[in-house]
Amino acid sequence: MARDRLPDAGISGLPFDDVRSVLRHFPDFDETAVAAARRACAPLGSLGDLAAWLVGWRGLDFRLNRIQVAVYISLVNAGGTEVDEPALRQAQDFLADVAGGGRPLSQLALVHGAGLNAYDLALEVPTGDITCGAAMDERECAGAMAFGMEAIAGGPDVMVVARAGSGGDIASAAVLGLIYPDMANRLIAHFCAAGDTRLEQVIACHRLAGTDPFELLRRVGSRDMAAIAGVIMAARTQRIPVVLGGIECLTVCALLEQAGTGNTAHCLAAHRGDGVEAELVERLDLLPVCADDLGGEPGAAAGIAIGTLKSAAAAAGPLLQHLQKMNAE
Repeated sequence: MARDRLPDAGISGLPFDDVRSVLRHFPDFDETAVAAARRACAPLGSLGDLAAWLVGWRGLDFRLNRIQVAVYISLVNAGGTEVDEPALRQAQDFLADVAGGGRPLSQLALVHGAGLNAYDLALEVPTGDITCGAAMDERECAGAMAFGMEAIAGGPDVMVVARAGSGGDIASAAVLGLIYPDMANRLIAHFCAAGDTRLEQVIACHRLAGTDPFELLRRVGSRDMAAIAGVIMAARTQRIPVVLGGIECLTVCALLEQAGTGNTAHCLAAHRGDGVEAELVERLDLLPVCADDLGGEPGAAAGIAIGTLKSAAAAAGPLLQHLQKMNAE
């Protein structure tokens, strides 16, 4: 397992205008191939649906030999000015555990033959306090996105993304509350303990900032969310499916959908979840790989999803090969 670190300084970031230009070069889903694959794989039920979906991005002869997992770790500053030392130690311990094979995701990646990288996104350098200002400036946000784009450099067949580190739930809930005002009360009830007003403060602070998704990401998001946005965008340009593990990743999906409907059509939800997470999966029209709620362990659902995807590919293989032969005749 590789363990990489976002440079603390000298990040060469893309301006947001250049980031947006990437969206204009997204390839489309092959609806015709999917329709044929869905008919061929109908006997497999939900596994057949997954296999047909994969055909839409990778073709009838797709393989899942190279699956890459990327976990981004950062801390969100919501109500403080200094690094939260206990949160920092917890994040550093998580990194060490992942590297040493001591987390469920480590073992799931190993058993399914997937590569695993964990990225320390400048844990010791606090972002801005999102309860009263912006998390990042444009350069830092775009730099984190560019860093995330590098994750697909090895040409994986599928990317799996997850995040860890304290405060991600507050950042995600705030972004979602600003994108979907009708969800605000449910988000507060879901994420905030009694007396915790941070989410309300963040939403109030940024309510008049507009709805530009990259500006929202800069203001209210986190370094890990920016990096995951970069992964998703870069993967789309290469027709690489992305599995989203956790509500923070789903929030990034929601932001990119704000930039253009269908921008995340190449993404799958690791699992359906429950409550707000299930509502978001449905709202974004994402196909969930797993149906069950798998708890709060970072990346666990995404790790289990790898096995389900590989099972779908293996089960559908003979049916898709037969379809290819029929097409060739």
